[in-house]
Amino acid sequence: MGNARNRGIVGLVRLVLLASCASCANESHGHQSAASIAPSADSGVRLDASANAEGRAIPTPAPAPTRMVPAAPPPAFDAGVTACHPLRVPYVDPDFIAPVALRVVEDGATPVAQLVFNDTGIPHVVDVPADDKDASALISASRTRTTLPSCAVAGDAIVCPDASGVVQVWRGDRHSILGRARPGTDVAAATIDGKLALAFVMDHVTTEGVMREAWVVVEGGAPVRVSEEGSGATFIELAARGKGLLAMTIDARVAMTPAHARSLVLENGALTLGPDAVVFVGGSAEPHNAGALATASDGTAFELIAVADGATAFGMAAIRIEDPPRVDEPVVWSLYPNGLDPAPIAATHDGARMMIARVRPRDEAPKAPRDLEIGELGKDGAFVPSCVIDEAPFIKDVEISLDRKGALWVFYRDPRGSVLERRALPPRR
Repeated sequence: MGNARNRGIVGLVRLVLLASCASCANESHGHQSAASIAPSADSGVRLDASANAEGRAIPTPAPAPTRMVPAAPPPAFDAGVTACHPLRVPYVDPDFIAPVALRVVEDGATPVAQLVFNDTGIPHVVDVPADDKDASALISASRTRTTLPSCAVAGDAIVCPDASGVVQVWRGDRHSILGRARPGTDVAAATIDGKLALAFVMDHVTTEGVMREAWVVVEGGAPVRVSEEGSGATFIELAARGKGLLAMTIDARVAMTPAHARSLVLENGALTLGPDAVVFVGGSAEPHNAGALATASDGTAFELIAVADGATAFGMAAIRIEDPPRVDEPVVWSLYPNGLDPAPIAATHDGARMMIARVRPRDEAPKAPRDLEIGELGKDGAFVPSCVIDEAPFIKDVEISLDRKGALWVFYRDPRGSVLERRALPPRR
C-alpha cells in the first residue's frame, strides 16, 4: 500500500491545507501492498469462552494502543463470556451477496432489523425479528448478488442508486428521482427539520480535469455543493446533530487524506452551510478509503478514518468535531498491527454511548485473518475494545445499530455470505 511517503512533504502540504481549506486539488490515488506497515506496539489477544458460528474460539483483544490521548489508555479487561454475547441465532444468507442498509424498526413488541438490499436501484427488504429462534427459516433461495452501492435509510424513506448513478427515494411503492451520483459511489441520507436530505459524490468537469465533489440535496430543494470549489471529495457521510446535520467528507489522494467537516441547517426552507473546516490530514490514501461518523445524544461527534499514520503505521484516527467544526481538530489514534484496504468502520448515532464495529488484521502478517471487533469510543476519543465476534479471511460491508432494549445489531459479510447478529451491549468499563 502507498504508506512509505516522505513525512516532511506530507507535513508541509498539511500546513498549506489547514491554512486554506479551499486550496485542495483533487487527485487520483495509488495502491501498494499492506505488508510494509509496521505492527503496533501491542497486538496481543486473549482467548475466552465465546465462539463463532463454526464453534471456534474467538479472541478477546487487548485494548488497542492509542496516541495523543488526554488521559492514560484504559487498563486490560477480561470480558469473559458476558461481553457481546449473542442474543439470537445469527441470520446467515449465503445467496444474497451485497452491502446493505441496516434499519431497526421498533413499532411492535420486539425490535425488528431490516436489511435493505439494493436490487438495481429498487430496495429489497428482509425483516429479521429480534427473538427469532430459527434464522435458517428466513433464508430464501431466490436471491441475487450485486456490486451496487447500498441503499441509505432515513426515517420512512429509502434512497437507492442504480448502476447509472440515478438516486431514487422510495416510500413503500411510491418513488421519485432525488439526485444523480457518480456511478458506483456510496450515498448517505438523514432527516433535517422533518425533511429528507441526500448526500452524494458526483463528477464535475473543470479546466484541470474531472473532479469529484460532494453535494447535498434536501427533498423539494436544489442541490448544494458541500465541498468547497477546488476541493475534491471521494466520500461523504451525514449525521443528525442538534437541529441540523453534520457532514463529513474525505478527499483521498496519493500522498495524503484530508478530512473535512461542516454543519448544515435549514433556514426558511433553504439549506445553509456552515464554514468548511479541514479537521484532519492523514497519510497516503487507499483506493477504498472511507470513514464513519460517531455521534452521541449530548452532541459529541467524532470522524473515524482508517488511514496511514506517517510512513510506518496504520490505524483508526478518531477526530473530535466541535460545534461548529474547527480546523485541525484533536485526534486520537488506535493503531492496527498492519495496514488494511478496505478497512471497514461502522458507528452508532445519537445514543448515550458511541459503539463501534471495525475490521482490523489479527497480526502483522500480510495475509493475517481479519477480526471483526466491537468496542466503545469514549468522550475523549479513545477506543476501548470489548470483544471480537468474527474472524475470517475477509470481512466486508459492516453496519451497526442499537435497539431500544439496549441490544446491538451487527451486519457484515464474510465467506459464509451475509450475516446479521444481535448481541448484548458490552458493559461500560
